[in-house]
Amino acid sequence: MLANRLSANRSNRVLLLEAGPVDRRWDFRIHMPAALSYPLVSRDYNWWYDSEPEPSMHGRRIYHPRGKVLGGSSCINGMIYIRGNAMDFEKWSSFPGLENWSYAHCLPYFRRLEHCLKGGDDYRGAEGPVYLTWPDCANPLYDAFFLDLPLVCHLPGVGRNLQDHLEVYVQYACREAVSLFPALSRWSKPKIGIDWLLRRTGIGASNQFEAGGFIRSNSDVDYPNLQYHFLPVAIPPAACAGPASSHRAGVKRSMRWPAMQGLRIFAA
Repeated sequence: MLANRLSANRSNRVLLLEAGPVDRRWDFRIHMPAALSYPLVSRDYNWWYDSEPEPSMHGRRIYHPRGKVLGGSSCINGMIYIRGNAMDFEKWSSFPGLENWSYAHCLPYFRRLEHCLKGGDDYRGAEGPVYLTWPDCANPLYDAFFLDLPLVCHLPGVGRNLQDHLEVYVQYACREAVSLFPALSRWSKPKIGIDWLLRRTGIGASNQFEAGGFIRSNSDVDYPNLQYHFLPVAIPPAACAGPASSHRAGVKRSMRWPAMQGLRIFAA
């Protein structure tokens, strides 16, 4: 992005150096949205970095994938575009010297960055370099994710001392055979790949993380401190009881600093 902005001025000469193989258009592992997991588990396009031992996490090293390909990490990301919670920006702007980091001040820059295919408005941009589209959310599991699910059992101890968990994956068994589990079979993948390669349609045209949101973990916090991503299929291998070869759905909870201190997670 920086090199593109600099080279837009014809009076500038820009040399961009990147390591790794060429970002070939036919390589589905990079370009097909549904194949987002391939670069994350392969060393062909990934440097496989790990952090230094984190003293606040009992010396754990955190896996940090970074792109080893022309185009860098933008070639191996999950293609999930989200600005973040507006209240985070408001909190930053309350610190001395960061007054211009309020959401209202940043909004024009977000709009200049965006090229929404459905058109722009006061909130979204339409002429920027980053193309954005909206998911279809056709699977009924997305509707189930947005419903107001009843509380089954209140267990305050669940999730205690999880302040150092950056992400938590929770997988649920489906009551009906409506997940994308059949798409994981070796017989389905060739058709999915052909549909995407020839027509850019079908299951392969989406990363399937089409639902998500920000929520408050409890009534004591002023604004959301949890971020959710929802996937209508379990990410194999399923780290839960029961066979992995079944209809399941996965929810990824990302905890947000600094509000994650003193976080309480309740079982439902």
